[in-house]
Amino acid sequence: MKHFVIQIIKFMSILAVLLIILISGTLLIVSKGSFKLPQDKDIVVVGDSHTECAIDDAIFSRSVNISKSGTAYLYSYVKLKKILNENDHIDTVLLSFIDGILDKEMDRWIQDNNRIYGFIPIYFFLLNKEDYFVFKDNSAFIMSILDIPVKNVRAIFKYIMTRNISYKDLHIGAYQKLDRDKLQADISSQENNSVPADIQEEYSQYQLDYLLKIVNLCKEKNVELILFKSPTYKPEKYGSGEQLLYYYNKYLEGVKFIDFSGYPMPDYGYGDIGHLNYKGAEIFSNFLNENYDEIISNIK
Repeated sequence: MKHFVIQIIKFMSILAVLLIILISGTLLIVSKGSFKLPQDKDIVVVGDSHTECAIDDAIFSRSVNISKSGTAYLYSYVKLKKILNENDHIDTVLLSFIDGILDKEMDRWIQDNNRIYGFIPIYFFLLNKEDYFVFKDNSAFIMSILDIPVKNVRAIFKYIMTRNISYKDLHIGAYQKLDRDKLQADISSQENNSVPADIQEEYSQYQLDYLLKIVNLCKEKNVELILFKSPTYKPEKYGSGEQLLYYYNKYLEGVKFIDFSGYPMPDYGYGDIGHLNYKGAEIFSNFLNENYDEIISNIK
């Protein structure tokens, strides 16, 4: 029995060492990914699924879209910090600022186990000690580290084959061509929902803290930050704009904010109430490409 236990311990020890080597090697590889952007790209679009689906950076050619669905401001902050550190020519950041983004329930974008397993293996190499502390009470954070080699397997193979990877290979965000036509179904599902009339004082401390970190980062880098609300279907009926303005006026004084939620988009441009499909993204991105300088000059 004693011999058996010793063999098990040896096996587990070898397995642990191999796992540590594999995780460390993966982190070393992904840390070599280039975040350099072309010189003609001076605008970074960052945020969640709303900007991810709304801005096609192949059309709005001055921009690079690194948005990713379900992305908390923590993850937007760490990848934006990396981008700005490696690209002195970036002068503007468009940051998704949507209804509900600071609501208390948005804590789940940080603390929900499924989101931790989905995001930490991809973003771990960008986090620092202060960011780790956010997850100090969540065991899923430790377990998610074991997934780092699996979630980055394509980047590993590309690096082995080419010795060259970029942020595009790390799946931290890009324009998403949304091929969806569920507007009417979404409208039907929300017929009995009402927009809360009262302003809610509670907010997500995680979201607010990292939003303010983004504000400060842009100030330090002398980069103009513009909070950006992308087109949504009938925001006066299905949105909660008053709550968003409450957060803005209370915590974000002096930060530029541009609200395109009421942009005149035909119904076929929506994938659902809150998101543009690829048809809408083409319309909206062409609009931005042709009118961006004039739009920005008119922001107070």
